[in-house]
Amino acid sequence: WGTRCKGGIPPRQVIDLSLRKDRHRARTEIPSAIPAASRPVKGGALEARFITSSSPQSKRARHQVVVEFVEFEGLVANGAFSPRKAARELARGRIRFDCTCEHHRYRRRYIATIGRYNAGRPETGYPKITNPDLSGVACKHVLRVMAEVEGGNAVHMFLARAVEKVRAGMTGRQYTSEKEADRQARKQD
Repeated sequence: WGTRCKGGIPPRQVIDLSLRKDRHRARTEIPSAIPAASRPVKGGALEARFITSSSPQSKRARHQVVVEFVEFEGLVANGAFSPRKAARELARGRIRFDCTCEHHRYRRRYIATIGRYNAGRPETGYPKITNPDLSGVACKHVLRVMAEVEGGNAVHMFLARAVEKVRAGMTGRQYTSEKEADRQARKQD
């Protein structure tokens, strides 16, 4: 894994390397994934936090998926790209991710750590009980977010705003209001 993903993995590869049952669950059980906040982080990446709905059988109402867009600093510095074009390039580029759900924590985080595309706490404990054959790369919440990153206009606009803010000399931090998040969730349902 470590040699295939050098400090990140493209969203398309996350989807392609995931299990069929996880992709199906993402489509049928997780109706929304909303970009909630972003900020530049150490190393030149942009950290974006997404709020996803959870499945009916979950104990929690929502989960949070963190996605780090690894190539952010380089695309901001590249004046040849408009903010929209830079956002599209970010959506195709390398990312790291983490999710608050137990499925990711106990079955997928070790794989993400050894693959060097983990955005959260490194997991060094081999999942010998929960995922001994190391199958799959992402939970259904991450897969739902990846679908939005690949094709969601709202995510591309969100990323373009972050690029614009940093180019204008601001911090690049941004937040989605609860009202706006509700509006985006209704559009996705």
